[in-house]
Amino acid sequence: MLTKMNYAVWAIKMRVDLQAQGGLDVIKNAETDERKDQMTLVAIYQAILEDVLLMLAKKDTTKEAWEALKMMHMGTGSR
Repeated sequence: MLTKMNYAVWAIKMRVDLQAQGGLDVIKNAETDERKDQMTLVAIYQAILEDVLLMLAKKDTTKEAWEALKMMHMGTGSR
């Protein structure tokens, strides 16, 4: 579960999990397959707390949600 203090570890675990599920390309390439995008977004939503979920609720794609999480936890200068 993502907390305020474990983003780096969470992101590594999520990348491996999403890669195993075939969803990592949705984040890397902003793939447009809507079903795959939604399934990957579900996986992310299951791994975050409710307060963070509420902040991501208006994000339409997995890539948007992933980038927002990265921005929230690492700021603008991160990759």
